[in-house]
Amino acid sequence: MHNYFYIASDLAGLLTSYIRDQGIHADSLLERMQRDGNNEPGKRMSYEHWCEYLETLYAITGDRKLGISLGLSVKPSHCGVLGYLSLNCEYLGEALLRFERYQRLLYEGGLGAAEVKMGRIRFTWPFHEASLGIALSDEVLVYGMANFVAQMIG
Repeated sequence: MHNYFYIASDLAGLLTSYIRDQGIHADSLLERMQRDGNNEPGKRMSYEHWCEYLETLYAITGDRKLGISLGLSVKPSHCGVLGYLSLNCEYLGEALLRFERYQRLLYEGGLGAAEVKMGRIRFTWPFHEASLGIALSDEVLVYGMANFVAQMIG
């Protein structure tokens, strides 16, 4: 995994919220995120740290549905500026266009595309070696996107 690949540290807030809301005893993980400086909104954290945090939380909980649960816990505040930009859209199509345009605020490798075809939304990302992480991270992304769309359309 490449240490130079970065994502928004707002996502660490997702882990912090989830740990607290679920009453999970993960003080060592929370302390590590604090020590690494990855719990401050608006900053960047390495993708490698993100994957390590997810793996640590999985080791603590043993929850095979952790990625799904985290994705379903995503709130606009966990997506930083991009989350709030999307909330200010009147239509889902407008939000998807903003996502495409500003996704790099959340994810440095942001080259994804969103399209609506035959009543279905399709998100695609091109292969990028630096973005290869763990399945758990992919689950958080997929379920987080689905959750965010569901919040927008009610």
